[in-house]
Parts: sequence; C-alpha cells; structure tokens
Amino acid sequence: MLVDKHDFEFVATVPWASHHDYYTLAGQIEFWLDSNIGWHHQVWAWHDSQQPYLVGVAFRWDHDRTFFLLHWIPIGK
Repeated sequence: MLVDKHDFEFVATVPWASHHDYYTLAGQIEFWLDSNIGWHHQVWAWHDSQQPYLVGVAFRWDHDRTFFLLHWIPIGK
C-alpha cells in the first residue's frame, strides 16, 4: 500500500485499473500527477485508501483533487 506522511487535507480515492499490475499503475499515476499537478510531497502525496482495491491520493489544493478525479474515474463508475 502506498502511504506518505503528509498534511494535505483534500483526499481522493480511485479504483485500481484491473488490466494493470500494481507497480505499472502506481508508476502511471505518479508520472501523471508529477506532470499535471506538481511534485510529489510538495502538492500531492499517497494517502491510505483503507481498501485494497482503491488508491488514495491527498492534495494541497481542492482544484487539483478535482482534476485528478475527473481524469482517473471512468464515466459510469
């Protein structure tokens, strides 16, 4: 499970994609976050999702959480 120590208050959880392995998906999410939101530990951090089928990410700003959710949650979920 990916978890960082952080003080970001805006938390998002999204399902792991079933067609990717854990390391591939974590790498894709981290690359996307660094490229589109900002640097790990500065504006986002891994957060405990409390569920093995979900990945949790915490953000410094709410608009970044919204952007992440719009990208990673497929329509119809």
